Amino acid sequence: MSEWIALVGEPLSRMDCFDGMVNECIGVYKRHSETVNNCPTYLHVKNHDLMLWSTQDNLGWAFGPASLKGTSAAYIAVHDKAVEPANIKGTWMVWSKDLQLVGAPQLQLLHNQCSMDNGVVVVDECTREQRDAAGRKHAIDLNFETPRKRARPSACELEMRVAKARSACHAKIDAHARELGQRAMEDFWEDKIDANELDQRKKEARETATAEHTSLNQLDQAFAVFNEAVASRVKAEQQLDIAMGEVDTTVTAEEAAEKAVESLIRKLLPKAAESSDVVKTE
Repeated sequence: MSEWIALVGEPLSRMDCFDGMVNECIGVYKRHSETVNNCPTYLHVKNHDLMLWSTQDNLGWAFGPASLKGTSAAYIAVHDKAVEPANIKGTWMVWSKDLQLVGAPQLQLLHNQCSMDNGVVVVDECTREQRDAAGRKHAIDLNFETPRKRARPSACELEMRVAKARSACHAKIDAHARELGQRAMEDFWEDKIDANELDQRKKEARETATAEHTSLNQLDQAFAVFNEAVASRVKAEQQLDIAMGEVDTTVTAEEAAEKAVESLIRKLLPKAAESSDVVKTE
């Protein structure tokens, strides 16, 4: 049974998930002494309020607050009847902004069966040939994982700060709207306009006051540009993922072709001749 597990993957943006606590679940977990639904549990090594447990009737696994252990209420969940995390094969899911469970394939669960020394987790073992093949197949990934790839939470945090900044403008906008609507109130008091006309002019006064608030308009324009940039970045990253998938496919084909060539060489060229720089001709 795995002593340590790690939930890894690129953080999700607020556009992808309903609750920002989803990203808090990413990290390393250690097996806890407590069992839930006859299955092991794991506690986050930095935040002991977060736990991984098996849900009711062992229908799946869930990451969430330890206070909800055993239930289906979670930040991240998977439908999988595995008796321990090491055997989970399903795709992890999160709650979307529309309160729908959506797949989050970028989240992966790593595990090991040994202790952790100096903060290093050994999740698997492989032969030298396997490491070389994996290194060749994914070497290009290193070129694309640059610091320019922004972390997802930044957009969420910025959106919250924009909302607070907009709220700070409301008092000035309200005061200016009352000034603009003062004449309408006088006309209503003198029976020059009815209640419907008053409501319409109050609405127009607020719209005018909002439009005349220079700082707020500049903020809205800047945030609109930011959202367009985010959309462009997301689209570019999606295209990059597609391109990287195509690279993986072509590299796999290259490796298969190389193996075929080497197989034919071994049939046609004796080992002694292959190791020599001189090729004999008949």
